[in-house]
Amino acid sequence: MKRANFQLADLLAMLVRIRGSTNFATEQDCTPLMEACAAGSVRSVKCLVELGADINAYSITQNTPLIYAAAAGQEKVVRMLVDYKCNLDLRNENGHCALMEAASAGHLNIVKFLIQSGAKAVFVNMNSEFKESPLTLAAYKGYTDVIEYLLSLNDYDRTTRDEELHTALMEAAMDGHLEVARILIQAGAPVNLTSESYESPLTLSCCGGHAELAKLLIDAGANIEETNDENYTPLMEAAREGHVVRVEKLIYCLKVFAEYHVVKILLENGAQVNATTDETMETALTVAACGGFTEVLDVLVRNGGDLGLGTNTPLMEAAQEGHASTVNYILAAVKPEDRSVKFRQQMDQALSLASENGHFDVLQVLYSNGADLNFDYDGRTALMKAAKNGFTEIVEFLIAKGADVNYRSSNGDATALSLACSAGHKDIVKLLLKCGADPNIELKVRVEDSCSIKKKLSIFVCSQDGVTCVMEAARNGFVNIVEMMLDHSGVFPQPPRVLPTAAVPQTDKGSPPVPPPPPPTPTASAKVCKFNGH
Repeated sequence: MKRANFQLADLLAMLVRIRGSTNFATEQDCTPLMEACAAGSVRSVKCLVELGADINAYSITQNTPLIYAAAAGQEKVVRMLVDYKCNLDLRNENGHCALMEAASAGHLNIVKFLIQSGAKAVFVNMNSEFKESPLTLAAYKGYTDVIEYLLSLNDYDRTTRDEELHTALMEAAMDGHLEVARILIQAGAPVNLTSESYESPLTLSCCGGHAELAKLLIDAGANIEETNDENYTPLMEAAREGHVVRVEKLIYCLKVFAEYHVVKILLENGAQVNATTDETMETALTVAACGGFTEVLDVLVRNGGDLGLGTNTPLMEAAQEGHASTVNYILAAVKPEDRSVKFRQQMDQALSLASENGHFDVLQVLYSNGADLNFDYDGRTALMKAAKNGFTEIVEFLIAKGADVNYRSSNGDATALSLACSAGHKDIVKLLLKCGADPNIELKVRVEDSCSIKKKLSIFVCSQDGVTCVMEAARNGFVNIVEMMLDHSGVFPQPPRVLPTAAVPQTDKGSPPVPPPPPPTPTASAKVCKFNGH
């Protein structure tokens, strides 16, 4: 082995002499010394340094040989580089020095050695939007031994100690490191310090579903109603992520144990179940419904949660996202005899949202509970929204159940047929025409180029300010739909008649022949369409 190592050293020396440099880089822009440091090759490191390799050289990512060795846990190499008087404070593109990389990787012995050699565990990061230190990086990874050692040092900057401890606590809360959080709190980490990110340790623990950690923070005095940059409370965050776990799901082997329910813990400690955000009036219930977390929603309702709050109520959120089980739960929670006019309107809006987003199962549930198919929501009925978005099955269902195929929007700019034409949904256009949709309904101008369209297409009669369905199809280049519309209406441009010169009839005054009268334009009539299964 010794002979092999000597041969390796000789080979390195030969290569350096041939190349004339010790610092030529690889494709990753790392010098041979950096590669040797990361690999822990003590003899290669010694050889290269003695041949003149730069111990403080930067890689393309601004890492140094010491940083590579510290991150890789190569303690012998780290000691050797320090003996060679390398710079301990150089930082990479992330703003990390060798000490920070060692702490982030959990290499306690290297952390101790670097600090004993003069490295400072300072709380600063000039090259990142985040303030970091060896302590915060170790907290993020959950290395309790590194944290305990760093906390035992007495050279901390007291002016930034609270902020650093609070940042470390947030890092621990984010990843659910319960023991780290406990150590930091015992060391005096503040739980309610205002941060630039508007996040708190409690909010972050709730986002991650770390129930025991949330309980620890609450017991330490965390503000249970503190809002983040989205104006969400910890309860809203927990509800949005769906962090309720049933006991029966946590049975392993013969041992039964229950994890704390984040939502339950927050409610038991006085969280306001009906707190709302400022602009959109979101609540814990609306975000739980949006995520389809029916069990969370049930916990909230049983603790006084109001299903009627929110610009988009829980029912509307669940319908929009296609959570049929959550929709069923809400409808069961509000009995038919208890449904106010406002709640019934929310049902109508929910049906429209389900149709718009293609959630057929939710649509069926809402229809069976009495929601209005022809409700005008933001100027569009459920049929119009489904036709625009190409949901053929939903269009069939709505027509079969009596949806008005010729309903014109409240501002007069669209029908289901015009929206299907504009979007190029040929099958839906065909279906609507078959079921009595009128292609001649005049619509208000919605596009700047409508005048040029009308000049090119004098197919249907329209006023100076109106457009028709065929114009919508033509505007977007859907030739097949234009042809279908013309065929349906029996209106085609007549090609010029070419007759032999001798056969051209003349009138007494030499006027051209009178063309035959155009075929009559058929008038659309109401039809009843039936579909299998509807």
